[in-house]
Amino acid sequence: RHTGVYFDELVPGAVCAGDEIRRIRHDPAMPSIADVCAFVSSRNPPPLEELKRLLAFGKLSPTLRLLLNAKLDAAERAAMASEGRWRGWRPFTVESIVDEAPDIRSFTLRPLDGLAVCQPRPGQFVTVRMESSTGETIKRSWSLSEFSQEMDHYRITIRRQSGVGSNWMHQAPEGATVMLRAPTGN
Repeated sequence: RHTGVYFDELVPGAVCAGDEIRRIRHDPAMPSIADVCAFVSSRNPPPLEELKRLLAFGKLSPTLRLLLNAKLDAAERAAMASEGRWRGWRPFTVESIVDEAPDIRSFTLRPLDGLAVCQPRPGQFVTVRMESSTGETIKRSWSLSEFSQEMDHYRITIRRQSGVGSNWMHQAPEGATVMLRAPTGN
């Protein structure tokens, strides 16, 4: 957590060892130098509002600004991804089915409650829970196959294989109900 400090020049002149350094202004809402260092070095997105306030500071170095703008992008994506996120299982209806190729179908899944769905990241999947005709619970995970900036549904594309999950989905009619967990994975 070692970092440099930027000073503003009020009066031109020589600075020598032993000269007094005095803080003449302080914004308590501004992150500290240690916070800025943590923002840059952390793998987690920093607090969005603090980061925006810091980036509005005109005297930030170009290098620090570049690093923090990348963090801002990650923080905004993380905030967007958490919006509409739910815990546990949530009922979805099979809104539409499209035959893509022999034995491959895409299923549009819309939440029954009509509420928002969370924005998935590229490569994420949903876990789907179905109930067989014998009452057996079937759980399978399938990758999401559609992306939009304004998500209100999910689409999964499934190849019919010998497994009970893909067969259940391929036999399901439009209007069938399945349970979904929020998108996950890297």
